[in-house]
Amino acid sequence: MIQTFKFPHFRQIYTQASYFSWQNVKFQARRLRTGKTIHQLEDWVNQRNETIDLFTQTEKIAYPILNTYLDKRLKPAHKRFEVMKYDVRKMQLLADGKVFAQLIQGNALLIASLNEDLYFQLGINDLDVNEGLWSLSLRSKENERLYAASFGFLPDNSLLIASLQGPRGDDGKEKVRVLTKEFYGLRPQILTVAVLQMLAKYAKCARIVGIAQAQQVKLRGSLKKRVAMNYDEFWQECGGQLQADGYWLLPAAYERKDEAEIASKKRSMYRKRYEMLDKIEADLQIDLQGETVIASAA
Repeated sequence: MIQTFKFPHFRQIYTQASYFSWQNVKFQARRLRTGKTIHQLEDWVNQRNETIDLFTQTEKIAYPILNTYLDKRLKPAHKRFEVMKYDVRKMQLLADGKVFAQLIQGNALLIASLNEDLYFQLGINDLDVNEGLWSLSLRSKENERLYAASFGFLPDNSLLIASLQGPRGDDGKEKVRVLTKEFYGLRPQILTVAVLQMLAKYAKCARIVGIAQAQQVKLRGSLKKRVAMNYDEFWQECGGQLQADGYWLLPAAYERKDEAEIASKKRSMYRKRYEMLDKIEADLQIDLQGETVIASAA
C-alpha cells in the first residue's frame, strides 16, 4: 500500500495535551480557517515520494501552515504555503539531493568538525518548526546542543535566519565564555552565522538575511519571554543593514580585518581564527557532497 500524507491531527502535534484544552479549540479553529490551504498542501506533498517521507516522518513540519512560519508577516496561510514549497524544493536541490535524502530518513549531516569535541550539523529543526524547517547546530561529542540557528529559503533566493538559541541555565554564560576561547575570540553565535553564510554561498543563494526583532515569530503573547536576545542589535553587530523589505541584509561572508588593523599581540589569535573558518568552509563542501551522516539526529 502506497503511503500518503494527511495533515496531522491535534494529538500528533500536541502529544501531551488534552482534547478538552483551550489549545485544541485554537487548533481546530485554525484548521477550519485554513482548510483550503491544507488540502493544497496535502495534494502537493503527495506528488513526490520524498516529500511524503519528509512530512510523514516529521509530522510537526506541516503545522506552520496553521499559524506562523519564519516571519510573522507571512499571512494568510496560502502565503506560508508558497514559501514552504520553495523552502522544501531548495533543500531538495542542495548537493544534488544528497542532503535531502538523509534528512527524510531522520538523519542529520555533519557540516564540519571543529576539533575532537565540537562539530556543526545540519538537520530538521526539532525545537520549533514555526521558526524554520531546518536547523544548523553546534554540538558536543556527547550530542549536547550548544548553539542552534533555524533558517529557511525564501522565494527571492534568500536564506533567512529566523532564530538563534544558545545555552541556558546557570552555566550558560560560562559555556559561551569557554567556547569563545576555543574559537579564538569568536563568539559562538557569530561563528554560527558565519557557517550559515558559507551554507548560503554553497546553496547559491542571492543573499543571506536576518529576521527583524518585530517579525520574530516567538515575539507574541506569552512566548515573548522565551526570546532572550535583541535580533536587531545582533544583526548590526554582524554588519547587517536593514532593508526596505524589513530584513537585515548580512554580509555574504564573515568580514575579516586586514592584518594592519589588528594589534600585534592579537595577530596570532586572528590568524588561527581565520584558519579555522577556512577549514570549516572546506569541510562543509566535502561533507555535504560526501553525505557524512550523523544517524538518528536528536
